[in-house]
Amino acid sequence: MTSPAAIQEGGGHGAQGDPATGSGDLRKQPLPGPVRVMTVRLPADLHRWLALAALDRRQSMNQVFIDTLQDRRP
Repeated sequence: MTSPAAIQEGGGHGAQGDPATGSGDLRKQPLPGPVRVMTVRLPADLHRWLALAALDRRQSMNQVFIDTLQDRRP
């Protein structure tokens, strides 16, 4: 798993999996329902927040991003 220090230095991607369950790379897990793919450019500080939140929650950065968007949906 990537350390918070490595993330603050710009390393790591936040998709290493859950070390408690040994789930492996979270990017390879299937998503429910139809999926659309998009690329998002983030400022470094927002990327750092997303990566740290993913580590804290033991989720992928993608899942934290989706959960955050869903929480703010009208």
